[in-house]
Amino acid sequence: MGAAREELQHFPELKSKAEREDFLIELLDFSKDVVVGKLLVKTNKNPFSIERISFDQDWLVLLLKGDRILLYSLSSGEQKGHFFGYDANLSAPAGALAISNSTGQLQIFDLSTAQLRREYKFPSAIAFKAFSQDGHRLFVFTRRPPNTVVINTDTGKVIAKVPIGGNCDDGYYDADRKRIYALGANGYISAIQQNDPDHYSLISNIPSTIGVRTGIFFGTSLYVGVPAQGLEPAQV
Repeated sequence: MGAAREELQHFPELKSKAEREDFLIELLDFSKDVVVGKLLVKTNKNPFSIERISFDQDWLVLLLKGDRILLYSLSSGEQKGHFFGYDANLSAPAGALAISNSTGQLQIFDLSTAQLRREYKFPSAIAFKAFSQDGHRLFVFTRRPPNTVVINTDTGKVIAKVPIGGNCDDGYYDADRKRIYALGANGYISAIQQNDPDHYSLISNIPSTIGVRTGIFFGTSLYVGVPAQGLEPAQV
């Protein structure tokens, strides 16, 4: 908290509004070593535990303990919405916020109004979801049955369903190759090719290791986390 108070000295317009329990969030561009955005989050002295932060252009989303989700405008510093769910994905190009919960419900809200645009119900919890870079498509991985579901965010229609490996917890969209990767704990990674915006096909189930559920896509490579087994330590 002491470091945050010192940092507020650089932002007098925020310092005058800040209380001891509030949070200062700074967004950094590491390539230029500059602050590209800042936000004062008012807690109103309520319990407040931030679990994840994401942002896109002028929009920032906080995922809080207790399945609370808060939406902010960086330019105005105002809170624009308060939602409930365990996961949220933001797309400024789509002007949309996609929120899922543990029952398989998916809701898409309008960023500017915080109003519900569309709602979907899947048979089980959603394992992973992500917007395409242009915001026109939303990719959803379902657990049962294990599928990649593609939604046209302009029309709201489900335009494709492609079977993937089971026990999927993570996924990545490679915009350069137009390819989706679904990481399944059953021993392989499903690679789905985007043939065009409306057509998708499974091109390969790439062998990995039983238990692989998470990874990171960096540059042109996908790195996966292999859990420890027996005397073998965890690996990447």
